[in-house]
Amino acid sequence: MIFDKQSLRITCRQVRAKIVNKQEQSQAIISKLLSFPAVIKAGSLLAYYPLENEIGILPLLSKLERDHKKIYIPFFKQLKIGLFNNSLTYVDKLKAYEPSQPVLKPPLDVIIIPALAFDRSGYRLGQGFGWYDRFLINYTNVLKIGICFQEQLLAKIPSSEHDQKVDVIITSQEVINCH
Repeated sequence: MIFDKQSLRITCRQVRAKIVNKQEQSQAIISKLLSFPAVIKAGSLLAYYPLENEIGILPLLSKLERDHKKIYIPFFKQLKIGLFNNSLTYVDKLKAYEPSQPVLKPPLDVIIIPALAFDRSGYRLGQGFGWYDRFLINYTNVLKIGICFQEQLLAKIPSSEHDQKVDVIITSQEVINCH
């Protein structure tokens, strides 16, 4: 087992890049999210714009938007979020979009979180910038759902006191309650 987070990130990126059925797994995860009671009831959610090799949740975001839910996504370099809508700004370096305007601390019902890996107790291995750990401190009472490909579930992820856990993990094969 790798205990150094930076080495673990490299390994997890390599594993994720080799997953051949990403689209099928993404569709299965989206189906589970769309039938998840908290997501059905939610009026506003924080999700993310998928980067290369992440779970492709754009169909989920479009469906939730059609269902008149407010969808927020993070800015990449700022600890802010904004609405997912048709006025997103393209970030060439990342080949992805981010919001055009920040929204200050909107009420959120559910937060959907990607990761390089999760363990079954709810700890996540992110990209290494600490964005979610710093953001989630302000949303401790909001349901946090981690989503990942089945291959991204690890036995244990090194953690420290500032690491924020998710409440539930959804993969293509299972829903894991982390409490």
